[in-house]
Amino acid sequence: MIIELNTDLVPYAAEVVNGVSHEVKKYERLNDAFTNRWLTASSNRCTVRLLRQEEPDVKDGYQFVVPTNTFFTFDLNGKKLRSPEQDMQKTLFVNNGTVEIVSTQPGGGFNGRNHMKAQTEKGVAIRNLGRLTVKGIPFSDFCALGANGVIYNGGEFLSLEKVSMLAYNASCVAQGDHGRRTVLTDCDLACCPYAVVKGPIGKIEMSGGCIRTLQEAPLAVSIGGTCQFEMKSGEIASGMIYVQGKGNVAMYDGFVKGSSSAESCFTAASTNAEIEVFSGCFGYEVPKAFIYKGKCAEVRVYPGYPFEVVPCDPNQRPEIAWVVETKTKYPSVQDAIDAVKIAGGFQTIELLSPTHPFRTLEFPEDVAMTLDLKGYRITKLGPKEPVIRNRGTLTLTDSSTNAAGVVTVFGLTNGCARTDAGGIVLNEGTFTLDGGTLRGAGARCGGGIFNATNGCCYIDGGTVMECQAGE
Repeated sequence: MIIELNTDLVPYAAEVVNGVSHEVKKYERLNDAFTNRWLTASSNRCTVRLLRQEEPDVKDGYQFVVPTNTFFTFDLNGKKLRSPEQDMQKTLFVNNGTVEIVSTQPGGGFNGRNHMKAQTEKGVAIRNLGRLTVKGIPFSDFCALGANGVIYNGGEFLSLEKVSMLAYNASCVAQGDHGRRTVLTDCDLACCPYAVVKGPIGKIEMSGGCIRTLQEAPLAVSIGGTCQFEMKSGEIASGMIYVQGKGNVAMYDGFVKGSSSAESCFTAASTNAEIEVFSGCFGYEVPKAFIYKGKCAEVRVYPGYPFEVVPCDPNQRPEIAWVVETKTKYPSVQDAIDAVKIAGGFQTIELLSPTHPFRTLEFPEDVAMTLDLKGYRITKLGPKEPVIRNRGTLTLTDSSTNAAGVVTVFGLTNGCARTDAGGIVLNEGTFTLDGGTLRGAGARCGGGIFNATNGCCYIDGGTVMECQAGE
């Protein structure tokens, strides 16, 4: 028998380790650990290690705050910092010191619990007002009611290394009015409908990694004021670079696919905007890749450098799923479903990558098929309708070796999505859950699965978790 320890019941929230004397002090509250006097001397090489999942409460002012003149490594230790149930207008973690955030054990990260944040706060997960480095940390389930960033840099320096994030109704990274420098290294950032990265001042640098918009949102990077954006390498897989005010963009290498709605890779939107391209690949032919809205906007493309134009069909979308029997790939799960319907059913659809549908996946009546998650995640954007509506015969399974396939929703309110019936699955036919995880949704009836009066539901495997039913 395996007994799993509930880390929320661990009596201490954190411990402070002095790297020189090797002394250790434990604290019941994380904010108290941040006030340890050892942290005021960088020579102590201190580490604050998280000992349990933590979320700030009323005693913390509903946020964790690192004081000024502190120097330490913050080790999440495989645990998560979670947004609180109350007072969702506060930033989860505010840094005023010199801090490096890591996780020496797998599983550590920041979790927004899918609450909608008010846009009055600068930074949903992190507000940096000092010097901060974040290494290899995932940010999940963060939403907002405006373009304010999940991570906000209003300080001297912010470095994100191998950070992954998917944001809904918020920018991933925003450099504020007092931010000086933000460095993105090998990050995977995606959001909609706002720009993934934005800034009015200072400098933002990108080296490696991928920036992408969801639901064909046009802006991947938005630069204004006197901000500089320097792209050394990496990929902007969807969306364009938008420059206004006295903003400056310098591209030295990498790939910019561009916006299918604007059919361009770069837009200079003011007379003082500057765009310099030394080398790289584009999704649209030069000079069509550039739109000039300012009469005197300065765009310099250096022809002596090696350019490669990657032809981009505005109607072409990535391959998301395929039908196993026909070996035909499709740009969306719904397209694959429609193809199986035309073929008469009795076929299997396998996911080829994660997908973020905005509308409910409709499985038609009188058609039988299997949806195999293959270890990938279906994350529906928007909480008002279920992820899946089945009126036929549907089997949901996950044949991946690590059983990592998940069906969930994003953009929730009050802790869970609220539909009338079926947070994840509304079944009006025959539905069999054979594998995969239905997670993190809610409804007035059937937080995970709602089986209508004319429906038949069988659970032969898989998991339903973190789903709520009720008003």
